[in-house]
Amino acid sequence: METLKTVCSLLLLLYVGGIMCKAVDSSSGEEDEGDLEEVERMIEDLAKRPTYEESKSFANEALDDLEVPALSNDTDGSSAKRSKRYVNSFNGYFYAICPSTQTISRISSYHSNAYEDRRFSFSCKSTFSSTPTCTGSGYVNSFNGVLSYTCPSNYVMSGVASYHNNYYQDRRFYIRCCRAPGHYHHSCRWTPWVNYYEEYFNWYVPNYNYLAGVYSIHHNSPQDRRFRFLYCAKY
Repeated sequence: METLKTVCSLLLLLYVGGIMCKAVDSSSGEEDEGDLEEVERMIEDLAKRPTYEESKSFANEALDDLEVPALSNDTDGSSAKRSKRYVNSFNGYFYAICPSTQTISRISSYHSNAYEDRRFSFSCKSTFSSTPTCTGSGYVNSFNGVLSYTCPSNYVMSGVASYHNNYYQDRRFYIRCCRAPGHYHHSCRWTPWVNYYEEYFNWYVPNYNYLAGVYSIHHNSPQDRRFRFLYCAKY
């Protein structure tokens, strides 16, 4: 009888131990980032729009709790109104893709200590007079790693996709860059840091310039990122 009890106790411990191991495994690994080909297909579909829709249809269920349009053109509404339009909820996936002939003109973001994540807002401006050629970067950083990406020569940033991981409390980013005939850059320069950790920022690409790159570092103590941007004038 004692032997049977001992065996049963060991089996119970192994069962509970197995459940605990599974729980640890499920919380420590990278979350599923989805099929990259599907992400790129979605991005291309979004880029075909002539303007941003006044809707939240970014194929992102995490946006359902937002009460504002996902994106706006630079000409739509006041600066204060535009700066409050965010493309993601905390911990949510997002696609922020400018229409075909436009590129990113503004990036705004604020951090939440409760979620250890950022929400982002973007605006776009007219850039090309003809349909551009575009390229996707794939994911350009690992969790907690340095993000350092520059568009190919004479290309301009036209979109960003990103997903969050709760274990690392960080995001990975995908960049879309485009170029059309006759668009050439000169006098490229990096901004200083546009934010401290946990700080709000609202950065505009300077007039007559175009966004060409991004640099970001992550810190585990505030669980946040700082950002710098590369912008270039056009010949």
